[in-house]
Amino acid sequence: MKILVVEDESLIGLNMQLMLEENGYECRLACSGEDAIAMMNEYGPDLILFDIQLNGKVDGITAARIIRKEHDAMVPIIYTTRLGDDLFFNQAKETWPHDYLIKPFSNRELLRKIELAIEQQKMTRHNRQASIEKVSQEGVFIRSANNTHKKIRYKDILCLTADKGYTHIYCKEEGTVGYKYYTVPVPIGSVVQQLNHSAIVRVHRSHYVNIQNVDEVRENDTFLAGVEVPIGRDYKEDFFSRITRISKK
Repeated sequence: MKILVVEDESLIGLNMQLMLEENGYECRLACSGEDAIAMMNEYGPDLILFDIQLNGKVDGITAARIIRKEHDAMVPIIYTTRLGDDLFFNQAKETWPHDYLIKPFSNRELLRKIELAIEQQKMTRHNRQASIEKVSQEGVFIRSANNTHKKIRYKDILCLTADKGYTHIYCKEEGTVGYKYYTVPVPIGSVVQQLNHSAIVRVHRSHYVNIQNVDEVRENDTFLAGVEVPIGRDYKEDFFSRITRISKK
């Protein structure tokens, strides 16, 4: 379980990070709203602890709004703040937080809030997964023009590309060597969660590929039916471990 702590008071942030790691959580620290936004694709937290008053131009509530819109609409957010007045509380509510903790609070109280948020998120994801329209695990339906739903088969998916709060899904075009793509107004992390397919592998902070459809691999790129996808440095080792290469031993 990965937790992102967004806290500009370094001592408080480091103490929270240490406490969370001692209780079995993976944890990273962001010191500003800008840093928190930048870390979303790289780190992909399962939960965010957000202070509201932060150094920099982007406060915690504004950063949470951007994350909800452009990165992950479902990640649990718990605000940890000294601001207890109704104005900030009502603004915070607009970002659908799981909780709002007023400082100072005990480690026990925070851990309980985290556990409850995680369990609630598991139930939410289970219910969402159960509601996704699937056909014998062959594929999914996505909304297209005129309020219709287009079936996409898993075997035809080439790659997925993030574009702020949207995701482009590239697919093989039947009967040709080319491809076509569909755009859905859903962040890429949520799309990958809903596809829930083991062949969809992250190769870049903004790109996933269907490893079963990779035609060619170079040092920093991979190719799928003519689509060129970059391989990020942080994802290269994992990607190459998933493909079989014949080489001298």
